[in-house]
Amino acid sequence: MDRETKLWGASPTQLFASAKGRWAVFGIVVVLVCTLHALYLYGERQAVLATESARLQKHVQIIEFALSRRLQQTADVLRDIGPDLVALRNQSVDRAYMNRRLHTTVAAMYAVRTLMLADSNGHVMASSDEQMLGLNFAEEPKYGVVHANGKYERLRLSQPYEISHGVYAIMASQSVWDEKGVFVGYVVAVIEPGLISSLLETANYDRDMRATLIHANGTVLFWTPDPEGMTGRILGRDPRSLFRQHLDSGKVENVLSGMSVSLGVERVAAYRTAFGELVPPGECVIVSLGRMTHALLAPWRARAVRSYAIIAIVACMALGFMLNLERRCKVAQRLIEEQERLREEAARKIDAERKRLDQVIHAADIGVHEFEVPTGAMRVNERWASMLGYSLQELMPITLQTWELLMHEDDVGAFLALQQNLRDGQQLFVECSVRLRHKQGNWKWFQVRTGVAQQDEYGKPVHLSGVTIDTTTAHEAEAALQKAYQYARSLLEASLDPLVTINNDGKITDLNEATVEATGVPREQMIGTDFAHYFTDAQQASAVYRQVFASGRVVDYPLVMRHTSCKLTDVLYNATLYRDAEEEIVGVVATARNVTEIKRVERQLRTSYAYARSLLEASLDPLVTINVEGKITDVNQATVSITGVERSALIGTDFCNYFVDPDQARQTYRLVFSRGNVSDYLLVMKHASGNTLDVLYNASVYLDEEGHAAGVFVAARDVSLLRQSQLVLERINHDVMLLSEMSNLLQSCTSVDESFPIIVATLQKLFPQSSGRCFMMKASGDQMVEMEGWGQPLPVVPTTSPCDCWALRMGHAHEYGLDQSINPPCKLLGMELKPYMCVPLVAQGQSLGVIHLLLPANDVGDESLRRTRRLVRAAADSIGLALANLRLRESLHAMSVRDPLTGLYNRRFMEDSLSREISRMARANKPMAVAMLDLDHFKQFNDQYGHDAGDLVLKEFARLMQGFREGSDVACRFGGEEFLLVLPEVTHDQAAMRLNALRESVSKQVVKYAGRALPAITVSIGFAMYPDHGRNLEDLMKQADRALYRAKGSGRNRVVPAEEVPSAEPGQECSASTNPAPGEDIPHL
Repeated sequence: MDRETKLWGASPTQLFASAKGRWAVFGIVVVLVCTLHALYLYGERQAVLATESARLQKHVQIIEFALSRRLQQTADVLRDIGPDLVALRNQSVDRAYMNRRLHTTVAAMYAVRTLMLADSNGHVMASSDEQMLGLNFAEEPKYGVVHANGKYERLRLSQPYEISHGVYAIMASQSVWDEKGVFVGYVVAVIEPGLISSLLETANYDRDMRATLIHANGTVLFWTPDPEGMTGRILGRDPRSLFRQHLDSGKVENVLSGMSVSLGVERVAAYRTAFGELVPPGECVIVSLGRMTHALLAPWRARAVRSYAIIAIVACMALGFMLNLERRCKVAQRLIEEQERLREEAARKIDAERKRLDQVIHAADIGVHEFEVPTGAMRVNERWASMLGYSLQELMPITLQTWELLMHEDDVGAFLALQQNLRDGQQLFVECSVRLRHKQGNWKWFQVRTGVAQQDEYGKPVHLSGVTIDTTTAHEAEAALQKAYQYARSLLEASLDPLVTINNDGKITDLNEATVEATGVPREQMIGTDFAHYFTDAQQASAVYRQVFASGRVVDYPLVMRHTSCKLTDVLYNATLYRDAEEEIVGVVATARNVTEIKRVERQLRTSYAYARSLLEASLDPLVTINVEGKITDVNQATVSITGVERSALIGTDFCNYFVDPDQARQTYRLVFSRGNVSDYLLVMKHASGNTLDVLYNASVYLDEEGHAAGVFVAARDVSLLRQSQLVLERINHDVMLLSEMSNLLQSCTSVDESFPIIVATLQKLFPQSSGRCFMMKASGDQMVEMEGWGQPLPVVPTTSPCDCWALRMGHAHEYGLDQSINPPCKLLGMELKPYMCVPLVAQGQSLGVIHLLLPANDVGDESLRRTRRLVRAAADSIGLALANLRLRESLHAMSVRDPLTGLYNRRFMEDSLSREISRMARANKPMAVAMLDLDHFKQFNDQYGHDAGDLVLKEFARLMQGFREGSDVACRFGGEEFLLVLPEVTHDQAAMRLNALRESVSKQVVKYAGRALPAITVSIGFAMYPDHGRNLEDLMKQADRALYRAKGSGRNRVVPAEEVPSAEPGQECSASTNPAPGEDIPHL
């Protein structure tokens, strides 16, 4: 067949004659059959999905219908028991009976867990579950939707909530109205979807099916079966989810297929919205019934696999037929092509081998030579000629005579003899080093290696070949190495100290003549021996050798070298590593310096120094030697103790640095040089801890061997104890004066609050380095409050119990955080702030409070603690006595101005206070209101409910008046059920508005006595204005009393100003009666 014939334009005969044509037709048939079968399977798959979707849709409709009927039954029950809430509210039905009825109703209902009746405020009045009684919907978040929706006519469903692990419920609620249309409350049913599980489980006709009940907010109420743990999860967050697609469609019913976001598998699911006509849209429930797509299509996939398997078997049979045909067609052609291929491949290998050998010979980096023994012909490559500076053409023809002409005369004989041995067959390989003359005239060294490459049938060499390597650089390096060795030997012998080189095994590799003299052992005998053998302590010498490898070098290590004559020599061993050209460690270079004479001198110096140090340390006073520059050269231990600085740190420093006044010390130092000595000069030294001490300074100049001043010798006598005694006496006098001044000031205070700034100021002066605060016990004795503090800000302590303070428990001072103390911390202070001290304030056996003193952490020495304890106890005694006196004064004053029952000011205080306010308003030219208040029908109230109930009403009314006060308002009890209220700086309208607000608050106040609510009380109020109705106490009170009388006479429960007729309109100042009740006292002044 012609190669240029197109495949698809050929005739059928040509097409099938070509291998490509046969395989093209075969592939087209296979693809066509597979495509048609795939289209058939796809149609069958769609039919399966459509049939299953219709089936799911039908089952969902049945489930939704059953659920709607049951919810309708629940709604009917809620409407039926709604009137019972009205009856229960009117107390016409017994609550226990109602609970039993609800319990019976729940037992007869389906899927209802609990029934409840709640009033309009959310309080559960009756329930089938006794645990729900008394529950307030407003306090329980899960009932929030019922309470928040309030009054509604339709049935409402709440958000799902979890009632137990994995079980969710919803609440259905119905508003209840009485016959007058007044909203009464709710009837609530708790529906547990799990109770209707049988309805959903019957709809599952296959193992992969899932029946689901979902709230409109996406919460899964029930999922059966639930191996995935889906109950309680939130669906619809992902817009791709099937549940979200159903909600977004707005349809009641949908059949959807696709990837389930929550399960991560393909599903076909039918969704239907239930309760749509019974509840609002946002509270409906969605019923879902779905199957896994992979399980649904499992039979279809099995059929598809079987059909494709049949197609594959038929295709394989056809493929086998085609392959057998192709194999037979190619057998003959393959035999012919194989013979041709073998012939061409043999020719290519021969050519390639020939070219490769030529390239090796001509392009190798070494010189290559070949010699034909029978003909005497020789051939070399270009590199051989270039190593001598020639080109290959310049040396042609090349023979053995060419080698003789270029070779050094000393090397020709040996070279020719070796070549002759090869030609005679005596040797198969020879090697020698020769010198050949370069074109420039210099001689170069070469390594010539020649061997027998081919022999004849008799074993005689026929062909010789070899290589020539330039070794000039190696010979030059060897000569340089020899020169360097001679130089190193010269350096080695130039050292006067013993010097050796040691290998990595610790063996001596070389040494100088000084080492031979130091050991008495010849050089040849020492080389190769262990270097540690020549020291008295071989183990120590070996350890030093290993230290060199660890640290890289050793400097001035003391060792003792041993001579063969038993003479010992002290040496200082110095060693370092040495490396080769590749930076590898070769060994150690070590030198030993003879220090025998130096050590003898050092021993003498140490003896002299020890004698001088003994004299220096014998003194109990600090002794210091100072050079002419003022630097310390030596000190004794007494100086170290008095300064707190180590001897090594003192030496070399300026001696003036250790005095409080360095300039004064330097002036004294100069005075010593001018006079020759100084005696009993008072200076103040400082310790490293910050403490100071007084010393008497004595100094004299000392001279060197030439008579020149070398420095100053100083002695210091410690006189700090005497000075401290004087300071302690002064401090005690100062503390006594402060306590005396504080006691005098506290005696002049009029209240406890006025005293605490004085107390804190005194304590801050007594303890300036400390922080603290004062706590005061309340009059009830069960609580303490923080009054004042000083120093650094401390954490605020809330009102606490006296039991939280250990000092009040034990009746004496309590310390925490000090060394060797096991005392626990006080609860009101905690463990963070320490050390501290708590001292109780006690007077006449009564605990009044506590002083809390936070001690500085750096000032808790024994002497400081003793002073602090003594001083804080003395202060606590004075403060406790003063506070007891002030409390007694305040108590007596309060008894004289306060009403004992209500706690309001009494009539005596009112008269004084009102007089002062009238004078203040007159000066400020501002108005003021004076109001008289009287509780309506209070005498009848006392007669009916008793005086205890009446006293309780008076207390609650007084508490309400106290909360009503603003600014400088004054509230007092005038007598009986009459009260008086002074409102400074208010206008007529402001006073009327505020008094009306007080009146309304009184009428709304609920007072409980003996477990039940007392009837509401009302108040009548009459008020007069300054200066409109009077400018003095008598006129204002008389006008206010008359206004109160008019308020009583016009119906009570109203506010009437002076000289005004009260209004009787309802909702403003009206009441049920218009005249005082018979027997009730008319208020009068």
